[in-house]
Amino acid sequence: MVAALVGCSSGTAEPSDADDDLGTLRVVTTVPNSLQFIGVQAADTLGTWEGTGLKVEVVDGTSPNSGQFLAGGQADIAMTDGIRGLANIGEGLDATFVAGTYKPWPQLVIVRADYPGDTFADLKGANFGISGTGSAGHYATHKLAEAEGWSESDYTITPLGNLQAITAALQSGAIDAFTWSADTGFDLEEKGIARVLGPTAEVVGPNLFQGFVVMNNVIEERPEALRVFFENYFSTIERVQQEPESAVEVMVGWGVGQSAAERTVEQDVPELSTDGKVTAENLRGLEEAAEFATGNVVDADEHFVYWQDLLK
Repeated sequence: MVAALVGCSSGTAEPSDADDDLGTLRVVTTVPNSLQFIGVQAADTLGTWEGTGLKVEVVDGTSPNSGQFLAGGQADIAMTDGIRGLANIGEGLDATFVAGTYKPWPQLVIVRADYPGDTFADLKGANFGISGTGSAGHYATHKLAEAEGWSESDYTITPLGNLQAITAALQSGAIDAFTWSADTGFDLEEKGIARVLGPTAEVVGPNLFQGFVVMNNVIEERPEALRVFFENYFSTIERVQQEPESAVEVMVGWGVGQSAAERTVEQDVPELSTDGKVTAENLRGLEEAAEFATGNVVDADEHFVYWQDLLK
């Protein structure tokens, strides 16, 4: 049972006295330099927690190991794909899912540049790379196969660990395709390394692609730090939506081409949540995804407590 947080629940970020030392919160993210993590990964550029007295340290992780960072005490918060976040809690991680950051499924189907096919149906027989079993990419590939009516023998799944390994495997021809977010797909396409076949949102359906998971001991022991963390994170995302050119500038600084950055910002920035709310329909889709990942039924209503409700 998590203790209630104490503080203002307005959701409006008000800078704290800089002398108020709220300490450091460590946040593990699952993909480096990704637009969907921009409020955390580009915090210094965007000033996400500037003047609040809170320091935020970003820990590089992957979808399969984000829960291990939390359980091992190496991180306090995970900004992770919804599937893995809920699955980790269902498997015993002493944490609570407190906010959604991106609800619609944004992943694109990406194939090697010379792949002989232009439709999802043409991918029958393909070898799909994924970061790990039960990851968002794994689930999207599963839903794609389901939509196309493929049997397990009609395609291959190859776990590769991280995006760098997946991209290298695609370039070498070791895999034919993978599903990933727009920034990667558009950038690889414009570099001539890959082609984007299309979005997976329709085949996946309502879901929660990404969100925040917080360790329960942190909720109980550091409520003010968490309040400042979330209020300023979501106000920063609201500002990015009002000034999308700031997101383009960040992405170009990360090495993404100008055109790919602009295309990604146009697609993804409007879908970034500015409050963290999640609908019941999205939670039902997330439950299905978590069951796929773990083989167990996980009750999202039991493990999701909206962060502003914790402030009451």
